[in-house]
Amino acid sequence: MFKFFKKLNSLYRRYDLIEECKRLKKANKFIPSNYKSLIFFKPSIYEDFIHLLCFLDNRVNTTLIDIGANIGEFSYNFLKFFPSTEKILLFEPQNHLNAKIKENLKNFNNYNIYNVGIGDADEKKMLHYEKDRTYLGSFLEYEKEINSFYKNKNDNTKEVTIAKLDNYSELIKKNKQIVVKIDVQGFEYKAIKGGLKFLKFCDVLIMECSFLNEYKNTEPSFVNCAELLKKIDLYPIIFQNFGNTISTYAYERDVIFVKKKLLNKIFYKNY
Repeated sequence: MFKFFKKLNSLYRRYDLIEECKRLKKANKFIPSNYKSLIFFKPSIYEDFIHLLCFLDNRVNTTLIDIGANIGEFSYNFLKFFPSTEKILLFEPQNHLNAKIKENLKNFNNYNIYNVGIGDADEKKMLHYEKDRTYLGSFLEYEKEINSFYKNKNDNTKEVTIAKLDNYSELIKKNKQIVVKIDVQGFEYKAIKGGLKFLKFCDVLIMECSFLNEYKNTEPSFVNCAELLKKIDLYPIIFQNFGNTISTYAYERDVIFVKKKLLNKIFYKNY
């Protein structure tokens, strides 16, 4: 019976995302023609972009800043829902992933890859990663419960360059619609701390946050990150619905932060 209701809830989640796309279409937002199949097969991937659309106009030129780009999968999927994307800046310290990024973005020309990790200081640091699951690569060590779930080995190490995001502020223009994505496996607070001047120009930030001690000797990132982001007028508004395999409750979530003036966009009458 429990499995039945779990499947029913999963189907409802897909239905809810499809209905949201219908509302967005009525508001003249661009929605891919195959959106139903995209949602049905991979709802946890595409809900990010669907939820961004109640705050943004995807028919205007947009710049994407992809921090923790890994193989460029987020950028690849972003383009499906934001076809007017003008430029993508990808930050990924694992330079051996460049070929996969280029393959994923082979149909998009205007992008740059920066092989640096993003933090609060310009330094060198050891990155620990698995060859076949590079998206789990981190400068930190997972706590026991999380590590046992991932069955994480991270038996490869590489010294990489860490840089402050503020070092790259000249690459963005104030008059552009800017979306920033941060997925840096526990390094969120440091990434924001070293990038407040850069991030103040963004309209929307989507970031993977932790709500408990996911990494050893590291506090849960959400509260501290939210305090920093408030200083530059970014507020949390949507907490994505995925990742309940370990617990019914969130240990990490993608959280969407928007400028204060955009908060009321969540009401149907506004989009």
